[in-house]
Parts: sequence; C-alpha cells; structure tokens
Amino acid sequence: MVTLTGTSLTAVTVAIFAITLILVIAQPRGISIGWSAAGGAVVALLLGIVDLANVARVWDIVWNATITFVALLVISLVLGLCPDSCANSTSELI
Repeated sequence: MVTLTGTSLTAVTVAIFAITLILVIAQPRGISIGWSAAGGAVVALLLGIVDLANVARVWDIVWNATITFVALLVISLVLGLCPDSCANSTSELI
C-alpha cells in the first residue's frame, strides 16, 4: 500500500475526485455512473486515502437519507406503472 501525506495526499485525492467526476459526467463508451463512482472508490481504498472504518462512519451518517431516496424511487416507479384510471380515481379522493 502506498503511504501518502501532506500535499501529495491532497493532490492525489483531488485527482481521483476530478477523474471520477469527469467519467460520471462524460460516460465514455457508455460506462454507467455507478461503475465510474465505484472505480473512484476502489482506487481511493487501494491507495489508503479512505479505509473501511471511514465507509462505516459515512454510512452511519447518511443511511436514513439513502433509505428515503430509495423509497422515493420505488414510489415513483409504482406511480409510473399505475394506469390512467388509477390516477383518475385517486384524484376523486382528494
């Protein structure tokens, strides 16, 4: 494992972030956003910029927002599949 400190740590961290962001936005050769983000995360883990304890700490902070986001996606998918008659019948309830 590579040991980075000070300015070199900052430079490598910014470079990984910038490359990941460019890959997420540009999506070269049809690479999805998830693969680009996962690649940046793996590189950061391999270089020792973050460790699994950091991942667990961040998960503890954002888990409720993540669950809320997933729930909203599920609700929007369900409502998107609902036929027009279902939408008309719910408008009568309001």
